[in-house]
This record gives sequence, C-alpha cells and structure tokens, in this order.
Amino acid sequence: MLFLVNEYFYFACVVYTFAFTNYTPDPDSRFQIGWFYLSFLSIILLVNVVVMVFDTVQGLILYCKRRKFNRRVQAMRKLQLERSAKIKASCETDSIS
Repeated sequence: MLFLVNEYFYFACVVYTFAFTNYTPDPDSRFQIGWFYLSFLSIILLVNVVVMVFDTVQGLILYCKRRKFNRRVQAMRKLQLERSAKIKASCETDSIS
C-alpha cells in the first residue's frame, strides 16, 4: 500500500516540477508553488519516516516475544530432561535393589 502512495506522490512531484519552468510566468506564483512543493515533500518524508519507525518497533516487539518464547521452551526442555533423568535414575536404583 505504501508503495502505491509513494508512486503517486512521486508522480505528483514530477508534474509539479513543470510549474517551476517558464510555463508559469509570474515569479510570485512560482514562489508560492515552491512552498507548496516543499510542504508536499515534507508530508511524504514524514509519512515514510513514521511508517519505517512503526515497522521497526513492531519488528523489535516481535523479536523480543519470539526470544522470550524460545527461552521458555528451552527452560521447559531442560526441566523435562532433568525430570526424565531423575525418573531414570530412580528406576535404575529400584531395579538394582
């Protein structure tokens, strides 16, 4: 979705560059168009930065959740191995006695 928005904004910026040529004879109009152009570019930049930050934070949260889950799984496996070793050891001592 963001890709399409960026393409639209890029197209609009290309179209607005013609406003800085002699097709707009009044310099004051070009000046006003220039400010509009800068504000338009600022909006594009702001939207892209916000999306990048949001995606980065979302990725970090997902990474932390996966890491926490993997640590829990490793702890459970370790606990199961310890329990099975205790059971195995108690079975061996019972069979020897």
